[in-house]
Amino acid sequence: MSNHTHTKRRVHPAYPTRPQLLAEPGRLLEHLPSSWQNLISKGGLTVAFLVSGLTGVPGASAQTPAPATPAANNAAAQPATRPAQLAAGAAIVAPVFEHGKGRASTGCVVIAPPVFLTEEEARQIITEELAKAGLKMSAKDVELKDVRIKPKSPFNIVIRDGNREIVKYDGETRPLVVDLMDPDKHIAVEFVSESDYLELGGEMPMSTVHDYDFKRVSEAVAGEIKTSGKGNFFGVFYEPTSLVEHRRHPTAEELKGKNEKEQQEIRQRFWKEAEEEARKGSRAELRKQVQDFAEWLRQRGVL
Repeated sequence: MSNHTHTKRRVHPAYPTRPQLLAEPGRLLEHLPSSWQNLISKGGLTVAFLVSGLTGVPGASAQTPAPATPAANNAAAQPATRPAQLAAGAAIVAPVFEHGKGRASTGCVVIAPPVFLTEEEARQIITEELAKAGLKMSAKDVELKDVRIKPKSPFNIVIRDGNREIVKYDGETRPLVVDLMDPDKHIAVEFVSESDYLELGGEMPMSTVHDYDFKRVSEAVAGEIKTSGKGNFFGVFYEPTSLVEHRRHPTAEELKGKNEKEQQEIRQRFWKEAEEEARKGSRAELRKQVQDFAEWLRQRGVL
């Protein structure tokens, strides 16, 4: 005789079955743990997410989604919807965040000359810092037809075949070409560097000493964007202009027994070390500018 007890009828579970939940998603709320219900009240969990997990389980009655059409793929590739803050059409411009003096002089009487970051160096720093905030500055050299800049100097300095040349401006305004942009987030940035200082409104006195005021020019560019720009969040950064300071010079002992050429090489090595120290300082100051801009975007709910 068998010791097994045979079940004479099927017992229905007390909890809702999968087909019932798929038919009535709202019933899931009645059977969630209290801690999950607290999350729902705070907006941290949605029933739709939980129910969507049931549709992939064998036996679920949900229909299989239709394959995406080419039109749907094209729509997904389009830039994200413009944020509500930009609905009015005008640009929203961040203040110029002050990190670094942004002022310097070059010429024959300058004892502690400045070191300038290159455009490529600055763009790399900006891209890296904004990537940490989730931005992809994929578009470069984007022309803004609505924002026009009129150079104040009648001349500009250009580099041709490695040589600096002075060319005369024609006096016409030019559309602003911003360095980087995240097209999906509608965020654009411009870095006021030595190479585009005059083009962006800096002045060049006709003397042996050239004074730079990158911070003032960056504020003027930000003002032009605020007045005429459309449809983007903007940040303007400036060259921090750290100075090359010779805190240490070669000692007599280090120069002892060296010929003139060897002594010159030692002095040049000390100079390059001081220059690199100044460049390191400028990189750090620019990073702070970009970090402040990212924080400004967060405070506005953009990130």
